[in-house]
Amino acid sequence: MGENDKQEKGDTKQEYVTIPYAYRSDEVIETKEVTKEWFEHFQQIKRVVDELAEEYQSNPNITRVAYTKNDQKTTGDNPFKVEIELINTESIEEIPDEREGIKIDTVEAKPRYFSREEKKES
Repeated sequence: MGENDKQEKGDTKQEYVTIPYAYRSDEVIETKEVTKEWFEHFQQIKRVVDELAEEYQSNPNITRVAYTKNDQKTTGDNPFKVEIELINTESIEEIPDEREGIKIDTVEAKPRYFSREEKKES
């Protein structure tokens, strides 16, 4: 299938695009075909993550802005969501629930490092 091939599924036609799936250094070693709808949503969510990361870069309470799979199994629409990790979840009033139709979740940051003494006490 080419980059923008159409394939019939039942009575509907879906457009597919071929995307890089696996790399070795800078070389693409495997590709994958996805629906054009999925590909466009994926491009949108990457752009939204970049915008939010830029917006909140000076906020010391935010440790990570990333995309992740939606909790629910989805077919087509919005297979991804944005996740914003916060040190203190009490101060989330400024973060929207969604942007451009993409769900935004906030989660509490988990401690990433600990001393040997802290590990022994656990």
